[in-house]
Amino acid sequence: MTTKNPSPDMLKDIRIFQGLSPDDLSKLSKIMTYEKRPTASQLVREAQKASEVFFIINGRVRIEMARLQEGSPEVLTTLGSGDTVGELALARNGRRTASALTQTDSELCVCDANELNSVFDKHPEIGLRVFRNLTNVIADRLGDMNFMVRNTSK
Repeated sequence: MTTKNPSPDMLKDIRIFQGLSPDDLSKLSKIMTYEKRPTASQLVREAQKASEVFFIINGRVRIEMARLQEGSPEVLTTLGSGDTVGELALARNGRRTASALTQTDSELCVCDANELNSVFDKHPEIGLRVFRNLTNVIADRLGDMNFMVRNTSK
C-alpha cells in the first residue's frame, strides 16, 4: 500500500529529523510517500544506483553485504523505527554500498534524495539540522562498524 504525502506527525520520531518544527516536517512530508512493505521486501540492492531514502516508521530492516566468497551475505546491522536507510544518497550520487530487506512487516516513508536536497536548498535551516543529525548517525554507525571489525579480526 502506497499513499502520497504522509502525515508530518509520522516523521517526528525519525532520528535525522529531530529538532525540526511541525512546519518543517510538513514541508518534508509533502515530497514523500508512505508505504507498507511485507516481510522480506527488498528496499535497496547493493551496487544499484542510489536515488531514494527510506525512513522507518515501524518495523525492522536488515542491512547486509555480499561476501567476496560464495555463501550467505554478511549481516551488518538491523535498523528499526526512527532509523533511515539509504541516507548516503543525500550526500553523493553513487551506488548502494549494501542491500536492505525488511525483517518484519514495515511502514516506511520514502522520498527521492534529489527532491529532499531541493527542500534543503530552499530551506537551508532544515538542511543544516538534518545534516547535523545525519553526521551523528553516520558517526555512530562507523563506531559500530569499527567495533564489529575489531571483534571479528583474527
